[in-house]
Amino acid sequence: MTISEAEAKFKAAVVRGATRRQLATLEAAVAAAHASLARATARAQRRERLEREAKRESVLAAEQDRRDRQDAAESAVRVSQTPRVEFHVGGRTITISLGHPDITSRLVAIESVKRLAHRITQQFESHVRLNRATAAQSPAQFTPATFAVNITPLLDSDRDLRPGVRAAVIQVK
Repeated sequence: MTISEAEAKFKAAVVRGATRRQLATLEAAVAAAHASLARATARAQRRERLEREAKRESVLAAEQDRRDRQDAAESAVRVSQTPRVEFHVGGRTITISLGHPDITSRLVAIESVKRLAHRITQQFESHVRLNRATAAQSPAQFTPATFAVNITPLLDSDRDLRPGVRAAVIQVK
């Protein structure tokens, strides 16, 4: 029985002059109708909340799945296709990786390339000047000296390559 039906019966009983016992029974029916409506409303609200939560969880799971696929794709590309700069100097190879996932590490790698190129160029130009001076003094017996870069002080200096070593973007072989 609906609330309106229960209330209509109660009002009709009052107009008819029903006994207290009859009115109490009808009043209990009105209360039961209200309680039934409250339970039905609570069930509907609970069902709607659960449906919203299920949809939200489904969307979140789909987003997480998409992010996982993106992360896997990024990782595969970074492993297989990371750009590297190699310097071959004095029998050693210095490799600087430019594809680190962290932007700070990438910027450190770029700066390391600049610094290493600058230091090698400086040392090579000194080496050329030394060979020119040697050749000018004894041209008949001139044999060029071998160019070698002592990389250790560069790797140990914060002004040179140590930040790249710390960021794990530099390898020396």
